Amino acid sequence: MVIENSVGSMDVAAPRKLLTELRHALLGLHKMLLETEREAYVRLHGQVSSGEMLRLVLEHEQFAWLRFVSGLVVTIDELLDYDDPLDKTEVDNVLAEARKLLTPAQISKSFEEKYQAALQNDAATIMKHRDIRELLTSTLAN
Repeated sequence: MVIENSVGSMDVAAPRKLLTELRHALLGLHKMLLETEREAYVRLHGQVSSGEMLRLVLEHEQFAWLRFVSGLVVTIDELLDYDDPLDKTEVDNVLAEARKLLTPAQISKSFEEKYQAALQNDAATIMKHRDIRELLTSTLAN
């Protein structure tokens, strides 16, 4: 069976592989951004336990902007949990959301400010951003 979608004509496994790669890349980006935000929080408020940090990530406004990235990862996880072939529209929607995420002005002012600051202050974040952008750009070329 062949699926026709924004990533071109591909076999059933290709969209799943693409989403898996995107998921791993987004998790890497999220980890970098989270670490940067954690360090900023600790500088202002002092050390916190792992449990307290988890609560902060889930509830504190300072970490709210990161939920755009984690929310997209959750969406990808839900799609990858399906045993059936992936739906073209759902795959296209996830790819569009990922592209939008890398264009921060389209997400929110808070996300844009924090993400741009992370890109300006950390070469590893720039590289991860570039890798995700290249992955998404390659899906448009096929």
